[in-house]
Amino acid sequence: MRLAVLLLAFTTTCFSQAAPPGIYIVYPFAKKGKCEQEVKMLIGNTKVCISKKPILGINEIVNVSDIIHDHVEKASYINILISSKGVGTLNKIFELLPKSQFVFVMENNGLGSFTITHKITTPIMRVGADVDLNNLQLIHALLKRAQPPELD
Repeated sequence: MRLAVLLLAFTTTCFSQAAPPGIYIVYPFAKKGKCEQEVKMLIGNTKVCISKKPILGINEIVNVSDIIHDHVEKASYINILISSKGVGTLNKIFELLPKSQFVFVMENNGLGSFTITHKITTPIMRVGADVDLNNLQLIHALLKRAQPPELD
């Protein structure tokens, strides 16, 4: 009986550690360094403390574009289309907690962070213009893998 309880506790602990994919609020680490949920950023290998649950689930990301190469701005990036419900949620959080930092989490890694500085009026978010092409390709692959398949 003890073995079954121990095995159940071990299994629950192991499988509850991974953060579900989505967009989370980033919190500063407490003075004692404790954090309820922590993820490692894919770029830079720093760790961030995030909310227990995503504020937007992966289903609120409607579309992930191919990598766009802008020769005028000399940058490459991805456009992410957020659902109208997701835009509404982000705007509500902006009203309550202005200048909050958010992070995309996929496969228990932080893909990138952003701060909302004003009300969102368009559902398209430009991602990755500030990272090198190799990292952008990695971020793109992870986001595409989480996106539901397109219907024909």
